[in-house]
Amino acid sequence: MKINVLIQSRFRNLSIFQCHRDILKFVEQENLTALKISAEVASYKIAFNRLDDILKKIVKSIHTEEIAELDKTRDRIFSGILSMINAALKHFSPEVVTAAKKIKILLNTYGNVNTKTYNDQTASIVNLMQEFKGPYKNEVAITRIKDWTDQLEATNNEFEELMETRMREQTGKDDLRVKDARLALDETFKTFSDKVNALVIVDGAQNYEELIKNINGTIKKYDTMIVQSKPRKKKTEKESGGE
Repeated sequence: MKINVLIQSRFRNLSIFQCHRDILKFVEQENLTALKISAEVASYKIAFNRLDDILKKIVKSIHTEEIAELDKTRDRIFSGILSMINAALKHFSPEVVTAAKKIKILLNTYGNVNTKTYNDQTASIVNLMQEFKGPYKNEVAITRIKDWTDQLEATNNEFEELMETRMREQTGKDDLRVKDARLALDETFKTFSDKVNALVIVDGAQNYEELIKNINGTIKKYDTMIVQSKPRKKKTEKESGGE
């Protein structure tokens, strides 16, 4: 058992930020001293916070009307989903009510995402979409909010792409700072992973099993998102077998 390799070069800036943000949530739940990884996690968090600070500064400098309006759009869509679920809780069909209750519990765990920062809101919606298309797929269908969740995902993706576009338009200095911060984050995560993997060999996997499972699950989730986000190559007439 070991932590899988995270190929960070495949990720866009906000995506890698979100991935490490989710990984650190699991890491911070552990007794780092007992696991003998306090120093490595401290360095990892410093590198993560540095990237976070740089991204925040860049975002702050590009609060254009276009970005603000797109953020308002996804806010309205999310509020619409909340209203539909609240209405479904009063539906005459017990099946719809049960489904609405499950989704309501899920939404409550995320809180009001509309009040979060740009980066955190984007990350929360990405995670919610994974839930809606996975474990809660049936509930989404029963409560008839799929059109809304699809639109929220599309708007969130558009927002993230716009943020990335604006970031690319920043000066070379900002690009270099982000690149350096990402390289440092890559190195500290690798050092952290290598330490955990080595300790598994020395001390056994029992104390690290849950942590590794959660980290690998997060890496797999974001790898899957990258694959899903890539446009599918159209088949040629020869590849499709022709008519």
